Amino acid sequence: LTGDDPFQLFAEMARREAIEPAHAFYLGYEMAKAITALTLGKNYVQDQALRWGFLTVPEHSHRDKMQGDE
Repeated sequence: LTGDDPFQLFAEMARREAIEPAHAFYLGYEMAKAITALTLGKNYVQDQALRWGFLTVPEHSHRDKMQGDE
C-alpha cells in the first residue's frame, strides 16, 4: 500500500484482513512517525528514529528485543 493519509491506509489494511491488536498498535506508532516526517519534509525509515540532526534521540526497536539485541 502507498499513500499519505494514515487513516485511509489503516482502513484499507483492515478491509483486506484482520489486524491483531498488537500489530495495530505498532502500525499506528510507525504511521504517526511517517506522517510527522512527511509533514516536516524529513525522511522516514521503518523501525528507526526520525533524524533531527544533533537532537536525534536513539530509538530502540521492539525487533531488537525479539532478536536479543538490547
